Amino acid sequence: MMNNPVQVEEEATQENRWPDDFGAILIRGLVVLCVLGLAVLIPHVYVRVTEALAHPMLQLDNEEGALLAQAVRVAQGKPLYRELNDYPYLVGTYPPFYLWVAGSLTNLHTPSFFVGRLITALSVFSTGILLFTIVYALTRQIFAALLAPLLFLATFECYNWSAYFRVDLLALALTLSSLALLLGGSEKKWMHIGAACLAALALFTKQTMYSVPVVSLIALWVWDRAAFRRYAVTFVAAAGLPFLALSALTGGQFAVHTIWYNMNRYHWPDLLVWAAHVWRFYRWWLLAGLLAFALLVRELVRSWRPLATIHGTLDAAASSNPVSTAVTSRAEQELLRTRFLLIACVAYQMLSVTNFLSLPKAGSAENYLLEPLAAWSLAVGVAIGYGLRKRTAAQSDSWKAWILLMAFLLALHAVHLHRWEKVIFGEWKRPTPADFEAAARLTSELARASGDVVSEVAAYALFAEKPVLFQPFIMSELARQGRWDESRFLKDIRAGRFTIFASTTDLFSDAYTDAFTPGMREALRDTYRLDRVIQGGHLWQFFLYKPRASARPTLPDTIKER
Repeated sequence: MMNNPVQVEEEATQENRWPDDFGAILIRGLVVLCVLGLAVLIPHVYVRVTEALAHPMLQLDNEEGALLAQAVRVAQGKPLYRELNDYPYLVGTYPPFYLWVAGSLTNLHTPSFFVGRLITALSVFSTGILLFTIVYALTRQIFAALLAPLLFLATFECYNWSAYFRVDLLALALTLSSLALLLGGSEKKWMHIGAACLAALALFTKQTMYSVPVVSLIALWVWDRAAFRRYAVTFVAAAGLPFLALSALTGGQFAVHTIWYNMNRYHWPDLLVWAAHVWRFYRWWLLAGLLAFALLVRELVRSWRPLATIHGTLDAAASSNPVSTAVTSRAEQELLRTRFLLIACVAYQMLSVTNFLSLPKAGSAENYLLEPLAAWSLAVGVAIGYGLRKRTAAQSDSWKAWILLMAFLLALHAVHLHRWEKVIFGEWKRPTPADFEAAARLTSELARASGDVVSEVAAYALFAEKPVLFQPFIMSELARQGRWDESRFLKDIRAGRFTIFASTTDLFSDAYTDAFTPGMREALRDTYRLDRVIQGGHLWQFFLYKPRASARPTLPDTIKER
């Protein structure tokens, strides 16, 4: 009598469960404790997000103001990617999708950070949901699925950047959406197309989101060559055609701004600084992630062995036992799918680390760690979940030992985060009443100015209804590299063109700043005087410079924005 294939599979399932012995109970207990330990830290992120949304007229990050000014320009129909031969000297360092969305929803009469920060907040929530969904879909283990988003959310990087009008978290949410669609629908044509389009959209939000498209192509090459071709053609069309169109419409300036102007100088010793940062906060998670990588690679290698056996079984059974053939064929498909999923997880964890190489670039910050942290959260969650799933008796003991070690390391990570809680989620990142007062005073001073102004914290010029004419860091970086001629700007400083020049550093001192070149500081010293210092709190203090009485502007009072 022939066995029902479904019955055979169910019996095998029962046989392959881990016995509920002390080791399995200990592993589950450690994972649950880790989940609870991380979960109690998440309210810090909630408070930071809600505070940022509640105060949309307060700039929290150096570049928020410039991005808001660019979003307003987009909404006004003004060019974003243009030659830098006249004012405003603004660089479109990012592709346009985030700015298009934020700009189209921003009130141009009273611009604020609210819309962009709301997009960021929704992206943080979406990222957590996507990490949970992917791990649960692959492992069917609820606590492993909860662990992945909690690992990501309970980081300094997520906490810090969840409050900003910046592109990074939207780009991450889009790229994880692409990965989730691909892993959930590896056999469905429309999902390949949708995943490719989402990956292209992520690339048009932040141009360094290349990991998931590459991972998808690698995994699909192994899984199904037709699916590989479908994804590749769709992605090239969805990313390449808009790139060519925007480059053509802007006379090549789209490519210049998003690629050439992003190639800042590198200071490679900074890699050691960032490595120390990762080790300080995430040492136990890093070790657990390396162990997860090794376990997933091991399982991937094992998945290559049985295929020859399965093919042999198919050939032997084909003529005599069609039910056996069906069971074996299904086993082959399941093995191929497992291989596809493992390749995707392993490749994403490995490729995401290349973002670390962007950290020594001038102007880089911890936002380049967001995708690696998400990828490693995913890998750890999958490895834990995979280990907790049904394992054969021969494999259970070895997997149990490794998963127990990984769970122990993650428990240490949760304890370690609590030790560093006041640093990672500390009050020092939150604005104080002095910051609100300083922002209001600076905005008032800029609004009363009779002519053009330059403000390093650009939002307050925008809120004072002044044009944002100069983006300090990136323009100074381009000048240092010889990619932009600063002579026009220096001439205007020496002519006293700007009635107020506001910075966050005393430009008359030797204090370090990369926001202005030595030539700019020298021109300012020659023509301007320090009028006042506005003291702030945790964010900035503002130094206001005004032209000396001897400076007589010979140029028009105001600059016409292009």
